[in-house]
Amino acid sequence: MPHGANDAELTASAYAFAGVARVIVTTDGKLNLTRWGSSIAQQADYRLVVAQYDRLPADLKRFVQADQVTAQRAVLQTATDGSTHYLIVTARTGGLLKKAAQFVANQELMKETTGPTESVTAQTSTSTSVLQYQGSRQLTTGTDRVSGTGQHTLTYVLSVPIDRTNSQGSVVHLHLRYADNLNFKNSLVTLKVGDQSVGSAHLDRARANGGTYNFRLPTKLTLGNSFTVSVVFNLQLAGSGGTTDVTTPWAELDSQSTAAIKTTPQNSLLFTNYPSTFISNQTFDNVVVVRPRSMNDDDLAALTNIMNLLGNYAQQNTGSIRFTTQVPSTARMKQSSVIAFGTYHDNALVRKLNGQLYFRFARGGNRILSNEKLSIEHRYGATIGTAQLLRSPYNQQRALLVATAAHSSDVVNATTQLSTQADVSGYKGDALVIDRDNNHYSYCFKKNAAADVNAAKKQKLTRNRQVIIYLVVAAAVIVVVVAIMVLILRKNGMLRRKETGDEK
Repeated sequence: MPHGANDAELTASAYAFAGVARVIVTTDGKLNLTRWGSSIAQQADYRLVVAQYDRLPADLKRFVQADQVTAQRAVLQTATDGSTHYLIVTARTGGLLKKAAQFVANQELMKETTGPTESVTAQTSTSTSVLQYQGSRQLTTGTDRVSGTGQHTLTYVLSVPIDRTNSQGSVVHLHLRYADNLNFKNSLVTLKVGDQSVGSAHLDRARANGGTYNFRLPTKLTLGNSFTVSVVFNLQLAGSGGTTDVTTPWAELDSQSTAAIKTTPQNSLLFTNYPSTFISNQTFDNVVVVRPRSMNDDDLAALTNIMNLLGNYAQQNTGSIRFTTQVPSTARMKQSSVIAFGTYHDNALVRKLNGQLYFRFARGGNRILSNEKLSIEHRYGATIGTAQLLRSPYNQQRALLVATAAHSSDVVNATTQLSTQADVSGYKGDALVIDRDNNHYSYCFKKNAAADVNAAKKQKLTRNRQVIIYLVVAAAVIVVVVAIMVLILRKNGMLRRKETGDEK
C-alpha cells in the first residue's frame, strides 16, 4: 500500500488480502500488509500493490497506462521488473478500487484471467457464488482401493465453516466394494474421526459388489473447522487363518461416499469461537475496523496478524468490511461486529470504551490497571498488550474485539496470538495478556458467554423440557410395572393368602 494508506485503500486491501490469504497462508507462514518501500516489501519477489491511481508510487505508474484508468474503470496490471513480479490493483475512486480488489478475491475469475491487463467497471460481476453450507461432503472424487490381508487405512480431510459446530444427526456414508472371498466373520470396516473410533461393522457378502455402511457421529463429538475421517479395513481371506496375501483380498471406497455433517451456529463470545464471531456463511459479517489515526509499521504488523486469520476463513468476497479512524455512528455499531486496534492515544474508540474494557487504562492511557483477575504493577502495566473479546455495548449479539496497549509494539505482541488458529486455540477465555518476556495469560470475564443470550435460554428451556418429558415417561413406566406386578400377585392368590394369614 502507499504511505499513509487511506480507509478506501485499506478496505480494498482487506478484500484482496483475504482472497490471497485463504489460498497460501499456512500455520508456518503468513502474508504481510506493508507500505511501499518498506524492508518487508523490498524482500518480496511477489508483490500485490493496492492503491488509488493518484497515490500509486511513481516507479509503478510506468507499468499502467494512464488512459486505461478512468473514473469508470479500474485496472489490474501484471508487471515484471528483474526478478520481482507485481500485480497492481488501481483505480481513480475508492469504490472502484474495492471492486477491483473483489475481483482479485474471486479465485475463479483470477484463474480464468490470462492476459497482463484486466479492466473492472461498476458493472463487472465480481462476487463469488454464495453457497450456503449444505452439510454434505464427498470423501473422495474417485475410487480408492486397498489390497492384501490385514489392516489398511484411508484418510480424508474434511471441513465445516468456522462459524458452525457439529450437532445431532451427522452421518458418514461409506459406499464400498470388496472381494467376495473374504472371511466375513472376521473382516471389518471401522470409522474414526480424528483419533476417536466412531464404530465398526462386519463386511457382509450381500454388499460385496456395492453397498453402503452408515456410521452416525456422536452429538458430543467435537469437530474443528478441519478434521480427518479415517476408514480402517481389516481384511481376512476365507480359510487363510489370518496368513498374509499381498494381492487378495481387496476393498474399494468410491465417490458415492459422503459425510453428512449436521451443524448449528457457534454461539459463544470466547476465543474458542474466534474468528467465527466476525464470519458468517464464510464471509465478513458486516465488520468495521477502527484503526489508529496514522498507521506506523507496528500498526501494519498488528493489522497483518488480525487479517491473516480472518482472511483465511473469508471464503467468499460478498461480505462487508470497512476501515475508519473515527468512532462509528451508533446506528452502524448496532449493525456491525467491530475490531479496534492500536494504543489508547491513537485509537478513538479505545479511548471511548476504556471504562467498559476488561483491562482498562489509567487516566492518560500510559499503562493498564489491575483488575479482579490480575494484579498489575504500575511499570509492568506499561509493557503489556491485551486482546479482549467483548459483547458489543451497541448490540448484545455482536462482538467487539479490542487489541490495545500503551505502546504500539505491545499491540503487535497481543495480536500475534490471533494470527493463526493454532495460536488462538490455546485461549479458552475472552481476554488475553502478553508481556515482553512472552508470558501469556488467559482470563474469562463473561458470566454468560453466549453470543445470542435468548437463543441460549431457548436451548436450555428445550433441554429442560426434554428432561421433564423423560422423567414423566419414566414415572409412567414405573407405575405400569408396579400395576402389572400387583395384578400378577393377585392372580396367583399371594395377596389373598397374605391377607388371610394376617386375619388369623
